Amino acid sequence: MLYLYVKNKTDIVKKAFMLYQNIIIDTLEMIQEEKLNPIDELLKINKQIGLLPRDRINNLVKNIKANNPSFWQILISIRQNSFLECININLEREIRIGLYRYDINTLIISKLLIFTSDNLVDEQLFPLEQFEFESLLRENKIFHIRHIALEK
Repeated sequence: MLYLYVKNKTDIVKKAFMLYQNIIIDTLEMIQEEKLNPIDELLKINKQIGLLPRDRINNLVKNIKANNPSFWQILISIRQNSFLECININLEREIRIGLYRYDINTLIISKLLIFTSDNLVDEQLFPLEQFEFESLLRENKIFHIRHIALEK
């Protein structure tokens, strides 16, 4: 019955990862629509993403990278463009209202944040049994904010 909706195991994995990506993108958009203080917005996004099961995310990523690298590159491109846009909007708002330094390069900061966030699911760096995903996200955001925020 399942194969009425999917072609094979690879197709199941692709659809699962696309669903995961869409949940994240929808969450980002929903939180941005609330028009919170930009730092509160980042922290709320952090909290919501921290609720996602890290072990499943890690397994999906490994499976797609190993079995379908061309699809993985497409996913990375879509994801990074969505995340870059979201982070840039947040950074530019924070600069305008005087929470972040005006002299930062928002594109570089956005890419650094994506890079560090992507590595939080790497079990070599952060073994599941040693690190809680929500804690990793929180520490990553604190690190990020403290390096570009003004005293205010």
